[in-house]
Amino acid sequence: MLLDDSGYAREVAMAADGDGRFALVWVRWCGEGERVRMRLLDASGAEPRWASEAVDVSEGRPRGVLCPAVAASSGRVLVAWTERGPRGLAVHAGFVGSRARTVGAGTEPSVAFDSGGRAWVAWRSHGGVRLRPLAGRGSGVPLSSDRGARRPRIVRHPGGEIVCVMERDAGIEVVRADQTGAVRARRTLGHGGVWHHAPDVAIDARGRIWVAWHANERASDGGVDLPKWVVCAALEGRRLAAFAPSVAMKDRDVAKAGIDQCLEFPVLVPHAGGAITVLARGSHCFYRQDLSAGGWSDLRPLGEIVWGCRGRRVAASAHLDGRIVVARREKQGVLIEALPAPADPDAPVVAPLAVAGQRTVRASRSVDRLRAGRHPILFGDLHQHSAHSDGTGTADERYRMARERYGDDFAALSDHESFLGKRTGPGEWSALEEVALRHDRPGRFATIFAYEWTASMFPGPGHKVVYLPRPGRTVLSRDDPGTKDGAGLLARVRSLGGLAFPHHVGWTGADVPSHDPRVQTCWELCSCHGCYEYPGNEPIAHRGALEGQFIRENLDRGLRFGLVASSDGHGLIFHHGISRKRDAFRTGLTAVLAPAIGRAQILAALRARRCYATSGAKIGLWWSADGHPMGSVVRTDGAVRLRARVLGTAAVTQVSVVTNGGVLHEAHRTDREISVDLTAEVPAARGWAYYYLRVVQEDGEMAWSSPIWAELGRRA
Repeated sequence: MLLDDSGYAREVAMAADGDGRFALVWVRWCGEGERVRMRLLDASGAEPRWASEAVDVSEGRPRGVLCPAVAASSGRVLVAWTERGPRGLAVHAGFVGSRARTVGAGTEPSVAFDSGGRAWVAWRSHGGVRLRPLAGRGSGVPLSSDRGARRPRIVRHPGGEIVCVMERDAGIEVVRADQTGAVRARRTLGHGGVWHHAPDVAIDARGRIWVAWHANERASDGGVDLPKWVVCAALEGRRLAAFAPSVAMKDRDVAKAGIDQCLEFPVLVPHAGGAITVLARGSHCFYRQDLSAGGWSDLRPLGEIVWGCRGRRVAASAHLDGRIVVARREKQGVLIEALPAPADPDAPVVAPLAVAGQRTVRASRSVDRLRAGRHPILFGDLHQHSAHSDGTGTADERYRMARERYGDDFAALSDHESFLGKRTGPGEWSALEEVALRHDRPGRFATIFAYEWTASMFPGPGHKVVYLPRPGRTVLSRDDPGTKDGAGLLARVRSLGGLAFPHHVGWTGADVPSHDPRVQTCWELCSCHGCYEYPGNEPIAHRGALEGQFIRENLDRGLRFGLVASSDGHGLIFHHGISRKRDAFRTGLTAVLAPAIGRAQILAALRARRCYATSGAKIGLWWSADGHPMGSVVRTDGAVRLRARVLGTAAVTQVSVVTNGGVLHEAHRTDREISVDLTAEVPAARGWAYYYLRVVQEDGEMAWSSPIWAELGRRA
């Protein structure tokens, strides 16, 4: 059945109360803001049915609510959540029917009852993961010395202790705390891949601690690869001795290349007989797999495999009769159903695990030495997606990949604001802002607040990525009256001090009538969808062929905009057959000429068009007219001196100077470094001309400078 809620429902969580009923909580978004709601489910029949009316657990918050968590015991339902207030994010918790209290600053709460019935809350604070009893005072006990520890999940152990798992850059940390909150044992798990994210924890019928997470495959060079899969481990004893299932996971396929790839965001459901069910998310479908005495069952989809946006995790719990009650966010809404009990109810066999820490592979930053005059050249990806829309992985993974794997200087995560049944509410946007702020390191790595405004394809306004200068700005949606069309969107973005760039213009359209050079200062030229410089582009082809929507066509019309490129990567191998490269995150890069690595400096460069596009390689490119940098408007009495220097990552085979209607100059070479120096006459009849540089390497990689416009008139 579908969750009946007049608002937009997301982020579901569930807990069994031990009497055959289940407490379901979710975030509801409607006119007055977001709030947490709770409703009881009865699954004693063939299908789940409601056992109570929905009640509001929190008040409506226009700034946003996120990360609900729930535990139930002896008729009591404990709920925690995060609210965004004037001072930032704070965790609140309380029993349904009673007044909630503020736990502390931070986010990502998890709740549990101990064996004595006392309520506990764990959450990520500014200094790492902390734990405290709900009825206690103070800031709680730190569970990890790592300030970057995140995504805690806690559960009650039959021995009376609280077990917590958390995600760290170094691996998955498991902590056992006594009834005072003091840490008695800890173990870091780092097997099964290179990076480790999104852990879950459960206790089986024998008291073993089961942990599951997703881990990236190791690339051939020792770095992080795109494919990822679920990893499981079991811990026993006071010292948390580590074990793994004695048989390999069935149907594990990290080479899948269609629309549905990977297996991530696992949820563990223990059964009375000892079997464990794993529920996880593929890129475009949820799956179930059981682990029992006979090993792993087949990997079975929970629904249709179809491209779309869905929740990141299911909410699930076992019924007394062994069935599994599951709630998950699908395109049509929150779907609730009961799944059959495992065919084999008995506990799986495990074997000792040699636990090794993960190896972090850092990228080379040799390109940092490139400079354009007084400005260094900085590289980054301005358009990519995560599981917050139709991509894969956590938001943290996108920034980690940019910084640690690729050695980029900046990155923007730009998930869809409204697409295929999913909307980004104020709470989720607050969470994405918080992740961006956490990964921002001025002088070393910059994060840009961004989202993709996703309107209808041509003749509609198409898609544009919106970039904002600071947090706390409202997400502008295609579903809102004032920003349904391109003109309305650009006007609002300009009022917020932001920028908006159209992309894959030859496929979904460029929204030419709405172009505003004050806010739409650049267009995205190249991505995993191909290159949109001109129809029939070579050597990089393109997806779609809308007449009148390509870059050159609109520069010839007199529109003014700079050129950027980004991946539009979703974490899929070959982007399900669309991308020309296996790693779609390296199909487009933006280079900016900025004085320092910082959000404000990068946005200022993009606003001034001091930027250029590449097909994913960090090609050095310098382009000027009469000494003015790319993106400039130059006044001249008849001619301009155009100068360029190219430093390729491979041999450069072709350098072209492109102007109105075609190519002004073309040179064919096979050198890594090439210079151009020529004089161009501005046509008197037209009175102006644009000039940009186009570079092709022998390996097929390309680069394009932003244009320079020359206007006839008295020189400045």
